[in-house]
Amino acid sequence: MREGEVGDTFYIIADGEVKVTQRIMGHDEPQLIRTLRKGEYFGEKALLKEERRTANILAVYPGVELLTLSRE
Repeated sequence: MREGEVGDTFYIIADGEVKVTQRIMGHDEPQLIRTLRKGEYFGEKALLKEERRTANILAVYPGVELLTLSRE
């Protein structure tokens, strides 16, 4: 998932972990904000309000299993 994309899906981490990064003024590369693990979630704002994504989500090796809920 990339910062700035239009979102319409909510995600719950079933297994694994993801890194959350975000563009921050004064830095050339997105900065690590936090790591989310099993049982945590992301994407709720875009699902509820049709907003653009405010962060990047990157799967951590060896991967992540997600449960999804789309706006539909």
